[in-house]
Amino acid sequence: MSKPFFEITCANPIPVQHASLSYPGLSPGNSVTYTCEPGYIIVSGDVVRTFHGLGGWTGTKPKCQGRYRR
Repeated sequence: MSKPFFEITCANPIPVQHASLSYPGLSPGNSVTYTCEPGYIIVSGDVVRTFHGLGGWTGTKPKCQGRYRR
């Protein structure tokens, strides 16, 4: 008798305003990388977050803010 098999997948990473994100898939251990749009920088949160398999992502959602120019 074979054991039941199930695959753990995570929810899509949370989008961040003024940022793009890239990730290889939605499996435990995969990481998402956030990149701010040109003219914006990350002012808080984590640039890389990893799905830990318990229903969530490590770290905190990043925030991109416009650069101040003189």
